[in-house]
Amino acid sequence: LRDTLDAFIGEDIALATSVLQTDDVVDTYNVDLYSRVCQLMEKDPHLVKTGMNLVMVGHNLERIADLATNIAEDILYMKQGKEVRHRIEEQKK
Repeated sequence: LRDTLDAFIGEDIALATSVLQTDDVVDTYNVDLYSRVCQLMEKDPHLVKTGMNLVMVGHNLERIADLATNIAEDILYMKQGKEVRHRIEEQKK
C-alpha cells in the first residue's frame, strides 16, 4: 500500500509496475495462510473461531493488495495512456 501511495504521489511508473508484480505474492501468501489455518482447525476444533478470524484477516489483506494494484494500474494509465488491466489478467492465464 505504501508503494502504491508513493507511486501515486511521485507519479513513479517503475514503482507502480513493481506494485503489480507484488500482488501475485500477496495472493500466494493468502492461499498458503488459508491452507495452514485449515490444517490447524482440523487438528484442533477449538481453534475454529480464531482460525476463521485469521482467514478473514488474510482475505482482507489480499483485498487491500488488489485495490492497491487497481490504483497502480490507474497510475500507469494516467502516465502512459495505456490500459494494463486486461493485459495483466491475460498474462496470468
